[in-house]
Amino acid sequence: IMYRFRVLDASNVRDYKLALSSGQNFIQIASDSGLLPAPVNRSSIVIGPAERLEFVIDFSGRLGQNIVLQNLNGSGSTAQIMQFRVTRDLTENSSVPAALRALPDVGTPTVSRSFLFNRAGGQWSINGQPFDPNRIDARPSLNTTEEWTLDNGGGWIHMIHIHDVDQQCVSRNGAPCPAYETMKETWNIDGGVTYVVRLKFTDNLGEYPFHCHILEHEDDAMMSKFEVIP
Repeated sequence: IMYRFRVLDASNVRDYKLALSSGQNFIQIASDSGLLPAPVNRSSIVIGPAERLEFVIDFSGRLGQNIVLQNLNGSGSTAQIMQFRVTRDLTENSSVPAALRALPDVGTPTVSRSFLFNRAGGQWSINGQPFDPNRIDARPSLNTTEEWTLDNGGGWIHMIHIHDVDQQCVSRNGAPCPAYETMKETWNIDGGVTYVVRLKFTDNLGEYPFHCHILEHEDDAMMSKFEVIP
């Protein structure tokens, strides 16, 4: 029988590398921006603070097994998350569709911006500047598309979360984006990694933040603001 799980990493800084003790794959069907274009089989999944995803686990043919959801990045009490006990032998009548949700057309970008996530003056910073609630660092126009380069210039992981609209992945380090990262709103950017994403600003005017979702980083000023204007 198949079960669908929605997972959130609600830790302030810890990431998790999820794997099943049975060695079987997860069938990932969604990211934090909803359904993927198609399901993706994954033997392990890394999830960082504020990331969400959905996957399906097929327990068919595993009657009597105790399957542990493991954290391969953990040790001691953080190495095991939960246990599934397969106690019934049921017939599965459903299946995961081969196609889920087509990627939306976000249009052609008319503006490009670059943001460097690093340290400056002993604080976490974006483009060398700590957060200032009175400063606006970008003013995209409503109903336009922009292309943003998100560059991690240091050795720390940053979980970059952009408010207001979902973002479509163009490239990761110049290569095509993984199939499970087509549309997202929180990007797990390791040291030396660069993402290029596209954003179409629809529906809402006003000011929005973007920031690192590792609590210690955003509280130490790795945050900025943009304003969607008419």
